Amino acid sequence: MKKRFTQLGLYGLIAAAVCLLNPAHIRAQVTVIDSVEVATLVNEMLLGSGITAENITYNGEPAEGLFTSKLGSFTADSTAFPVAEGVVMGTGQATGLAGGSDVTHTEPNFQDDADLVAISGGFTMNNCAILEFDFTADTDSFLIDYIFASTEYPNFTCTAFNDAFGIFLSGPGISGPFTNNAENIALIPQTDIPVSINSVNGGAPTGAGTEANCLAANPNFVEDSIYFFNNQPQLENSIAYPGHTHMFTAVATLVPGETYHFKFAIANASDQALQSAVVMRKGSVSSGLVTSGLQIDVNTEGIQEAPEGIYIAGTFNYFVPEPMEQVAANLYRFSAPVPPHVNVTYKFFNGNGPDAAELVPEDCSVSGLMPDGSRHLTMPEGPLAVPPVCFGTCEVCSEILTVHDSAPETLKIFPNPTSGQVQLVPPADGQARVQAFDVQGRLIVDRQAYVNGGNPVELDFPAKGMYKLLLYYTDRSEAAYTGTVVVQ
Repeated sequence: MKKRFTQLGLYGLIAAAVCLLNPAHIRAQVTVIDSVEVATLVNEMLLGSGITAENITYNGEPAEGLFTSKLGSFTADSTAFPVAEGVVMGTGQATGLAGGSDVTHTEPNFQDDADLVAISGGFTMNNCAILEFDFTADTDSFLIDYIFASTEYPNFTCTAFNDAFGIFLSGPGISGPFTNNAENIALIPQTDIPVSINSVNGGAPTGAGTEANCLAANPNFVEDSIYFFNNQPQLENSIAYPGHTHMFTAVATLVPGETYHFKFAIANASDQALQSAVVMRKGSVSSGLVTSGLQIDVNTEGIQEAPEGIYIAGTFNYFVPEPMEQVAANLYRFSAPVPPHVNVTYKFFNGNGPDAAELVPEDCSVSGLMPDGSRHLTMPEGPLAVPPVCFGTCEVCSEILTVHDSAPETLKIFPNPTSGQVQLVPPADGQARVQAFDVQGRLIVDRQAYVNGGNPVELDFPAKGMYKLLLYYTDRSEAAYTGTVVVQ
């Protein structure tokens, strides 16, 4: 029998250089407040720009004047946990996120929500926590940033304890298999697979689990283990749950002016023990993609660079090292869209071999997610350009290169939405570079072309999703042009 225990991601259009590195000696603390009215949590913490909620309910009850221990606000500043501030909703008490009480019996056992049963694989669902509301779209797209965490991790994967989380969206233009013809948009990136214990985990059965259970939930569960972080033993500077996904972004297209319905739902599968929770970034339920971004520069003067160049790994790319762009002698750059209220942990690598990792001085690092300490910052409300540092030190060692100012206009893109190929019309002649980033901040398309006479540039996208485009001219100093494209 399972035992109960209590252990417990484009550029920014960058206007200024602000360094938010946090020294390692700061003892971070995750704080949860669970005495907040449900309607207030939704309106003041969960909703961002372009979204106004109506008819808010929790487990079918009106949210006005309603309090529940399963919902709360939290802060996790200066920690290795990716979300710095937001809303937590759990199958047990919300305080379990910070290592406090996480019991299940503070409320009646709301069971067997049909949509949760379906995405979990038919298991009995207990301790359901379901937050719902209507909203009228004022844009053609929206996004939601979230992390799924559980005490089922890492010891009960590929079992019947397949706790699950779903975001069910219904309304005009949507025809899905769930209640009210809703579709579930809480999916593993670039897939149609729901988020659950058995679909995203460490990539191997644990406890009494069998590979067949995980394969039934996700045939690619081994490869998709890159989306999972094992927090056991628990980091001192993170949440109390022993495992969680990386930050995922749910996206969908809408018809402006029409009314839609959201249903956020999470539950325990097969029993009432070992609680799970979903964390949603503050202001995350918002229209459109983030337009602020992060720029990180490193200076390699004084070190022997590896032949393959300088790499970077962090929360923005699931800690998989990727090459940085060399923008000047000894100067390398990484840029990506990163929304506000996100903790970014990262490290530079000299090459991509087994001994390439940067040895980060303790006074400018945060321990935990990568060996030998990592650099750390918290994204502000606007864009952030981190002053260039010398590789392996905390010192700022060069000026920030000129970066693009705010875009004077958006790109002309057609068709949009698209089934995979788009054309965009450059605003002027010249040597242009076009980049496309997915909602996780990963560079998907990177193309250079000489354009003249308003001839369109064609781009192909490999998968469904929402992408942020950046066009700038490499042969002269000129503002960047941006746009958003939806691939259906």
